[in-house]
Amino acid sequence: MDPRIIKDMPTALALPLRDLLQGMRTAANLSEELLGPAGRLMPPPLRDVLKDTLEAAERVGKRTMERTPPSAEDMAAVGTILSGETPPSPLEREVANVLGYGLEHALAATPDDHLMISELVTSLSFASALARPKLTADPARNAATAALALSEAHAAGTVPGTGFALGEDAEQRINRAIFAVMMWLLTDRPEHPEDEARLLALSTGLAQASAKDVEAAFHDPETLTSQLAQLAAMI
Repeated sequence: MDPRIIKDMPTALALPLRDLLQGMRTAANLSEELLGPAGRLMPPPLRDVLKDTLEAAERVGKRTMERTPPSAEDMAAVGTILSGETPPSPLEREVANVLGYGLEHALAATPDDHLMISELVTSLSFASALARPKLTADPARNAATAALALSEAHAAGTVPGTGFALGEDAEQRINRAIFAVMMWLLTDRPEHPEDEARLLALSTGLAQASAKDVEAAFHDPETLTSQLAQLAAMI
């Protein structure tokens, strides 16, 4: 998403946007009706982004409800890694569980039966990327580092762990899913663990709606860090 869409908005419009997205976290059904009067007040570019976000979130929303989200303890454990408090080495099981769940459902936004996920490759590449002294005190930077590592390791693909038979469209789709998962992990945890599914669906929707910017960000770690921090702050 172009930062100017948010930055250049009057405060009176920018604040309802954050309130709107917060409300969507606990909505039983994501739908365009949630835009309501606030949507009509938004500039067309922003309204279009929210419309795309809702549509992508709806595609993934039902699937996330079919599988129990990771426990609050697992989510908290991965959170301590991204915050720089704990190295990932003793938390391989938690990392595999959380990232496996997230990637599976983020990829569901644009279904493709030919893509698979390796929780082993996911966990190992995440742990290697954030092992000390690479781990920092900046959660968004850690998330960007992990995202690049997952992408380069081909944590998801036709043959996970390799780039075999992986076209450009599939690679970009996987990168958007990785971005969505990292954005999800950077947000504040919901009061009720069952709301994690909706929060992941919303994060996936935002990543899909910001596809061009997400694709470009994977070519520059600083841009990726900034994009993750900016979009996660909206949720």
